Amino acid sequence: MTSVPIPRDLTTAPDISADFTKLLGELQLDIADTGGEVTFTGQDPILTSNHRLGAIMAMGMMAPAVATQILYRLRGGPEQDLSVDLRRAVAHINPTYNFSPTVGGYAMLPAAATANPFGFSIYPTKDDRWYLPTAVYPKALLQWLGLLKSGFDAKSVGQAIGQWNAQDLEDAAGAQGMIGAMCRTPEEWYAHPQGQYLAQTPMIEIVKIGDSDPELPALTHPKRPLSGIKAAAMTHVIAGPVVGRVLAEQGAQVLDLSNPAVEYEALVEDCHLGARSTWSDLNQQKYKDQAFRLIKDADVFVENYRGRKIANFGFSPEAVAEARPGIIYTSIRGFGWEGPWIDRGGFDMDANCVTGYTTLEGSPEKPLLPPTVILNDYLAGYLTSAGVLAALILRAKHGGSYHVRTSLSRFSMWYSELGVFNPDYVTESLKKPEHQPILPDGLELSSAFGRHVRLEPGITYSKTPGHWEGLGGYPVVGPQGSSDPVWV
Repeated sequence: MTSVPIPRDLTTAPDISADFTKLLGELQLDIADTGGEVTFTGQDPILTSNHRLGAIMAMGMMAPAVATQILYRLRGGPEQDLSVDLRRAVAHINPTYNFSPTVGGYAMLPAAATANPFGFSIYPTKDDRWYLPTAVYPKALLQWLGLLKSGFDAKSVGQAIGQWNAQDLEDAAGAQGMIGAMCRTPEEWYAHPQGQYLAQTPMIEIVKIGDSDPELPALTHPKRPLSGIKAAAMTHVIAGPVVGRVLAEQGAQVLDLSNPAVEYEALVEDCHLGARSTWSDLNQQKYKDQAFRLIKDADVFVENYRGRKIANFGFSPEAVAEARPGIIYTSIRGFGWEGPWIDRGGFDMDANCVTGYTTLEGSPEKPLLPPTVILNDYLAGYLTSAGVLAALILRAKHGGSYHVRTSLSRFSMWYSELGVFNPDYVTESLKKPEHQPILPDGLELSSAFGRHVRLEPGITYSKTPGHWEGLGGYPVVGPQGSSDPVWV
């Protein structure tokens, strides 16, 4: 049986510098190569959570920043310092927590989005366990209503789930390709075949999948560390698009090859910032041909399709690397690359439920989502982008095509593996002013949607402050399909 490497009942915050150095080491990165100082300030706990949410988010954002700066220096850029305050970092876990992003003066996220009983609610089951059903899109919602034979309200859904044993419901939903999660303890997850596989898997895998000559594109703007880097993306909510947003913040050109299916405008406005979007219906050969034409001129390809679906469309890592030697092919999954759940889909909350996070946040008798509700979505995007940048560094030094592989559930395991506080220690610490969150300053910008007020970038670069901009006359973000299928 796989051991459970989770320190518990902590009454002091572990050394973030040691944890961050370990994270960078797994990516073959060294702070010294930035040429400057990397500074973390503030200390957990900061929110009402047994987990180190400040450290988790701060390290998640700092990892791609360090990789960006190392790559910048390889491309002739100067030394610079990087810093983050944990008390500010927590706001970036969920952009609507302790902040109100707006577009045109109105809330970016409509109130109706939070009323979905299949979104963020964990329900008790007949066998005294807990289950979270997930339906983000209309088709999934209809599937859940059909399986449960319930109404579209929390009371009716709760009554229907209360007629099921948790494992039976998870199995029934999984057999129909539906998404949901039984809340497990860490011990149960690390004993599960999928948990055992992930426990032996690096959190961010970088696998060489082909040979090519070393590449280091020239900077196209001296004060934009990732300028000249092109990233093509076939992604949807939320972690996948955030990979592109992180790259665009420091100057990369990002082009979304967007599926003409349902996507929520608020998520386009927030997660696709700095990216252009052109339609790419992979059910039509002309769009497949167009996508390969664009990918041949890209440095990075990002996708977060479920399981092996993207390969079935003809865009497997091997096929893309053959078409474009030197590509950094990047994938995010719910539950990894092998094991019985290889083709199972999952969102932020599902990963936190199955891995034991929610029982550590609450208890097996009453599991809880984090106070920010979501945790994985944005963090997974930042951490995956660190893998992308580390792979670009490997390509610059040694050549090669690389596959960067991450999963939401492996990230959830890491959050708990960093250590879990004693709840009484959390309560006492939050009475002290040094453990209070610092509210965001906010950032204003204009887009095709109107005037945005949103979170500012999370990491302070001393010489190249992060920002997003439109390229080639396009706005900083626009509706799906609003760009020509070209690099600018």
